[in-house]
Amino acid sequence: MRVISGQYKGHKLFTPKDQWIRPTTDRTREFLFSYLNDKINQANVLDLFAGTGSFGIEALSRLAASVVFVDQSKVACDLVQKNLDKVRAQAKVYRKNAKAFLLQEHAIQQQYDIVFCDPPYRFEHKQKLLQLILDQNVLTPEGLVIYESDAKEDVPVPDGMIVIKEKKMGITKITVLKKDD
Repeated sequence: MRVISGQYKGHKLFTPKDQWIRPTTDRTREFLFSYLNDKINQANVLDLFAGTGSFGIEALSRLAASVVFVDQSKVACDLVQKNLDKVRAQAKVYRKNAKAFLLQEHAIQQQYDIVFCDPPYRFEHKQKLLQLILDQNVLTPEGLVIYESDAKEDVPVPDGMIVIKEKKMGITKITVLKKDD
């Protein structure tokens, strides 16, 4: 796994020894960042279920203003920090579950231009998570949620959000959502 483009281009990132962390593949990240294009420059990014941190580090490499990494696993948070250290990048890494973090963020009124959600496949709380992002006003007015899931699963869209892009890539599906104006 490597950083595809930007200031950290070509840096190889540490990968997990266990198989329970499923990094976003280079191919999927290439699609996502091609789609996001100039939206990533100076964006504030939230990487929920960060795993290795590959999405957020790619965003930093492409000049995102900031990235916040969140994962409930100590192993994953340590891996994110190890990868940040490797590319010499600075970012906040929180060891919390996504729900607790989003409830905390509401209290400090932080908003993000891009929220990347890559929970374990077969995650049962998709709609609750998306509803919480909406209810807690985590997105900027033009903000996007990038949701990575199993290609066979539908992402239930809560009232107040719309799907603007969906793409299957092998066993993975990418769903891009935004607030419904």
